[in-house]
Amino acid sequence: MATQSLQHWRLGKRAQKRLRRSLGLSRPVAYGLVRAATATSAPLETLRRRRAARRLAAETALVRPVPHGDGFRRVDVGELPGADVAVEASRKIFERLRRDNAQPKLRSNYPKQDFLVPMLQGEAAGENPELLRFALSPAVVQAAAVYLGTVPVLANVGLLWSPPNDSEHSSQKFHHDYEDTTQLKLFLHVSDVDPSCGPFTLIPAGPSRRIDKKIGYSGGRIDDATVAAAGGAEAVEVITGPSGSGVFVDTSRCLHFGSRGNRRERLMLLVHFLRFTAPSNYNPTRCATREAASALDLDAVQRMLLLE
Repeated sequence: MATQSLQHWRLGKRAQKRLRRSLGLSRPVAYGLVRAATATSAPLETLRRRRAARRLAAETALVRPVPHGDGFRRVDVGELPGADVAVEASRKIFERLRRDNAQPKLRSNYPKQDFLVPMLQGEAAGENPELLRFALSPAVVQAAAVYLGTVPVLANVGLLWSPPNDSEHSSQKFHHDYEDTTQLKLFLHVSDVDPSCGPFTLIPAGPSRRIDKKIGYSGGRIDDATVAAAGGAEAVEVITGPSGSGVFVDTSRCLHFGSRGNRRERLMLLVHFLRFTAPSNYNPTRCATREAASALDLDAVQRMLLLE
């Protein structure tokens, strides 16, 4: 899958690091320059993706769009076709890993962040057809393409386990993600999630932008007191709900945290989309082997998401 598209992706990853380290540019400025350079060096690919996204936007809406002003939208049980199948497959995978006593080893792989453990991700997740089929399903793809204004790439598919914990550090504090200045993730609850499960918690994009400006945010983690002092406490959204519910969220634009102080475990299916021009640290081809993708009989738009 080492296509021209992937070559542009890797070039952008290296370029944004050089711009930030050598010239001292801010992340948004460096990212913007890399995106512009990537679009300029791959004009046909950029145009193809934008046109395809416009066609998807003009078609009958398969799901309610994610409001760009909010940067997130809750997902109800039964709203996304195929979610029930993906949830059941995720549950069976998790039960198998638990029977095989895989949890302790996987948790030890993430000593600094053992409160949120990828039980399955990338190609390993993509090799499960139920998960890959859902990640590339028309409703999910339409939501991502309309929100991002382009047919994106599928950056990751993962099964995330959040065990009971009493820590509060790293991504358990408010922060933004840095893969790009905008992106879209879908967190689908595999287990029922209530406040005792350390639910995903966010502040919509508008209030997040105002908080960032007020505190002079330039990266890193923010404690609750700082967010509250900047007027963010009233805007907090806690994402709870039964299995099969969840949230679409732009984790670049929405301050967020999760997996804090769980008394009960939480299991989520992650589907992650990034723009083709994103200067990220992700290798998008890790989401599916060629064999796994070819078994699904994908259409032209779905193949774009895998950079084929």
